[in-house]
Amino acid sequence: SDRDRKKEGGARMVQELFIIGNGFDLYHGLATRYTDFIEYMKSHYPEEYGWLYDSIRRYSLDYWDLIGKGQDHIIWSDMENVLGSFEPLELLEEHRDWNTSEDYKGPASEEIRHLLNFGMNVNEYLHGWIKELNRDISSVQSRQWISRLFEEKENLILSFNYTLTIEKLYRKPVLHIHGRKREKLIMGHGNYNGGDIQSDNFGINLVNERYVKRYFHGTYKNCQKIMEKHAGFFSKSTLGGIRKVYVLGHSLNNVDMPYIRRILELIGREAEWRIVCYDEESRRQYQ
Repeated sequence: SDRDRKKEGGARMVQELFIIGNGFDLYHGLATRYTDFIEYMKSHYPEEYGWLYDSIRRYSLDYWDLIGKGQDHIIWSDMENVLGSFEPLELLEEHRDWNTSEDYKGPASEEIRHLLNFGMNVNEYLHGWIKELNRDISSVQSRQWISRLFEEKENLILSFNYTLTIEKLYRKPVLHIHGRKREKLIMGHGNYNGGDIQSDNFGINLVNERYVKRYFHGTYKNCQKIMEKHAGFFSKSTLGGIRKVYVLGHSLNNVDMPYIRRILELIGREAEWRIVCYDEESRRQYQ
């Protein structure tokens, strides 16, 4: 009952949950499309962008047509999926060095390190980009209907964005599930078994394999572990009283679906969901 939920942990009753995605920032006029980020990479890290482009072209057969050739209907979840789509065996087979000794202790091959550079250092690139975006928020106007929506009842805001749009424009506390300014920013794939490699090769080949495994492990978005970190939020005492869920600008992609399933379990089927959907033309514009 509602009375039981109020008693549980002494938590205040929360009636509404807002799930915020990239479309929210786009609606406010911020340049947060995947393609905007790529332009940032080209401008600030042209060599590293070249390595990323090359890795997609050579080792991501599923995404080359979509991302590598610069199509305009790309969403962030596509970019995250790319990180886990590289063919590890092809990467290794093309960069074997049979001339090193079995006790080689040096680094992985330079080309493999270049090809996987983006995923290994994505936190650095995202932080630089987000820093610029947060400066841009000062010139953005809040929307009156959103202000009214946030103020209607006690609510919680779960954001999948890295920007401080809600804090700066609407003065509301936000849980940034994938990090924010001065925190580790999480961007990753859902391919848990991507780095499964079995080999008895020696020398630099073994070093390469360990590096590729580390890459797949490091770029895997472990949603379960993230939810454990935020166990206070993903709990019955926090979400059990939710009666209405607003999804604003989130694509409900497969990579983030573990969060959504957990929320569904905690709030129950009686909650009302209101999901903002675009027609095809708007979807392409605001992704």
